[in-house]
Amino acid sequence: MENKIIVIHSDGTEEAFKPRLISQTIQQETGLNEEIANKAQSSIAQKIYRLKREDGLNRISTSSIRAEVSSYLLKVGEFE
Repeated sequence: MENKIIVIHSDGTEEAFKPRLISQTIQQETGLNEEIANKAQSSIAQKIYRLKREDGLNRISTSSIRAEVSSYLLKVGEFE
């Protein structure tokens, strides 16, 4: 898994980064529609892959991904 981005869960388990899980989790936890969730997923995945390319990111925590999701949704007006 050295070429992949590894996601570290709060319980310490690790798995390969799967962008589709961002959209699925947004829909499950917020009730937002698929279109908004997919836009958030795309934006966040692009940022994470850019960080891998430019800064060598190879591990990211679920809490960091959640912070990115919250930031994105606040920015587009989906959360108050």
